[in-house]
Amino acid sequence: MAQANKLPLAHLDTGGEDPAFPDSESLAKGAEQARRLSTSGKDFTLEVDQGVRAPGAYPVFRFGYAVACAPPNATEGPNALPFLRCALSGEGQLAAERNGHGRLALKLRGDILKTLRG
Repeated sequence: MAQANKLPLAHLDTGGEDPAFPDSESLAKGAEQARRLSTSGKDFTLEVDQGVRAPGAYPVFRFGYAVACAPPNATEGPNALPFLRCALSGEGQLAAERNGHGRLALKLRGDILKTLRG
């Protein structure tokens, strides 16, 4: 959003050796620090620590969300899983980045895909 509006981006002093600059790498490192709240079922809820101090991690970001539900005993109907798998793929992450969104760290993407597989 800031880049699209030609606004300067802020380096943040997070207590590390160098201030963190908001780019794809630092945002992915910040997102990696989020803690999963639930480890059961298909829920993948994350708690974000905005005070993260990991070196090179930019602590100010937000996640989008997706809700993919199927009615009990459904044999047909819309299926969001192919879209979600595509969005989480390397190609999907590059497309998101080209459109001004940050990408998710590889481990986090893998954990989400594992949850989608059930």
